[in-house]
Amino acid sequence: MAKATNAIAETFLSEGELSIDNSDKGGLTYLGVAFNKWPKAPFWGDIISVITSVAPSVSVTDLKTLGTGKGKNIVLTDAQTDQINEKLKKFKPLIIKF
Repeated sequence: MAKATNAIAETFLSEGELSIDNSDKGGLTYLGVAFNKWPKAPFWGDIISVITSVAPSVSVTDLKTLGTGKGKNIVLTDAQTDQINEKLKKFKPLIIKF
């Protein structure tokens, strides 16, 4: 089990930051964790709040339906993406504990 836990932690540390891509079947993804695959993960509420605070034109429904065929393309500026990823850095240690 320790080897699996270490591998998961290493994946979270090396994965990219936030991915908001309607063409990706995983939809909203943070550190390799796809909302479509684990929607009840305890950190999603906080992450979605960060995204919508930086990009108020993005709705929670739009984020939750990304990659499902019902989702619409979400376009963020580079500055918004950078700001969101900077704010989300505080969640990395919390996610790695799972």
